[in-house]
Amino acid sequence: MEYKGAWVPATNTPTLADGVGNNGDVYRASADGSADTGHGSINYFTGDFIIYSGTIWERSPMADGVMSVNGYTGAVTLVTDDIAEDGSP
Repeated sequence: MEYKGAWVPATNTPTLADGVGNNGDVYRASADGSADTGHGSINYFTGDFIIYSGTIWERSPMADGVMSVNGYTGAVTLVTDDIAEDGSP
């Protein structure tokens, strides 16, 4: 695998497209956003990796962060109304 740098999903910058790249190329999403590299739109979150398989670009969720908090994803800010006071979900 070769880390190539930061990538912005919402603008697909730098431009990534299925069928183009070297097997093992890796970028890391620098912001939340959706992108379609050629096989349908996929949601990415800051820190996710996008890795070229030799055929298509595939999302790999970030491994060093929390994926969700209390059912919310992305940059989460909880308020007291988001947390049950009786201990129930």
